[in-house]
Amino acid sequence: MAVLCLLVGLIFIIARFCCNCCGGLKATPGCMCPTAGVKFKGYTTGQIWAVKIGMIVVTVGIVVCMSVGYANNKDLSTGVKDFRDVLIDTGELVYDRTKTLRDALADLPCVSLLFIRDQASPTIHSYTDEPE
Repeated sequence: MAVLCLLVGLIFIIARFCCNCCGGLKATPGCMCPTAGVKFKGYTTGQIWAVKIGMIVVTVGIVVCMSVGYANNKDLSTGVKDFRDVLIDTGELVYDRTKTLRDALADLPCVSLLFIRDQASPTIHSYTDEPE
């Protein structure tokens, strides 16, 4: 956005001083100037200097904002890259742990639940049996 503001400022300056548009150096009736016999008396020196100083202040402000934005954009890009690296590392860690757990479970012998029930203590076994 700041670059667009600077470009618009440059286009305005070129149009004003090179093409005599946008209230250029000489009045050109019919080109953004009133044509109904209204004679423009001109601007006072104070008005001219106020606009010039205003343009300088705005331009300096835009340049400062562009500089701060550029520096912070680099910091943000670095932070996003670091965050992405942490996410990738965490994903790889979860994958490795899941793979290790899966391999450990695959190494266990298959045992049916009935076999486990039969091997359980008599008190647990009595709760799981149906009454006779």
